[in-house]
Amino acid sequence: MPTSRRRKKKKGGKSQGRRRQRPNPNMQLKKRLESSEMFKGAEVEYGTFGVKVSELILDFGADLLEECTTEADYKQYVPFLIMCWNTANLPEEEREDSIKTIVETLNAKEIEAYIRMLVDRKVKYYSDYKYFVAEYEITMLTGGDMHLSVASMELE
Repeated sequence: MPTSRRRKKKKGGKSQGRRRQRPNPNMQLKKRLESSEMFKGAEVEYGTFGVKVSELILDFGADLLEECTTEADYKQYVPFLIMCWNTANLPEEEREDSIKTIVETLNAKEIEAYIRMLVDRKVKYYSDYKYFVAEYEITMLTGGDMHLSVASMELE
């Protein structure tokens, strides 16, 4: 009785599909910035400038991000972290009003203490980093890892 054999695949044959290239998240962010009304006429520089603000944000919220298991989780928590980061960069006299506005807007009195804790953390441990995050891009990588790209402005 004959036994079947599997054919060997030829290298470079049609059976091998091309890998689809993932879009570069930094380029996606750049396109979004260039089309944004907020940045019309502004001089925007691209690249890494000593400090990677995206890494600061991820470190700042590491305990919260440990809870994330899905893309939806990251897309919920990363904007929250950025909002708290930016709030902490406000002058002290404006922070309280900003926190109240956030709580009212989100209709989430139960997370006010958490917002305050994150703002205090930013002020205490990251006070040397005066960057306002204007835009961000979250990209999920193979294996479930997340990549964060940010567009930030250094504050004076």
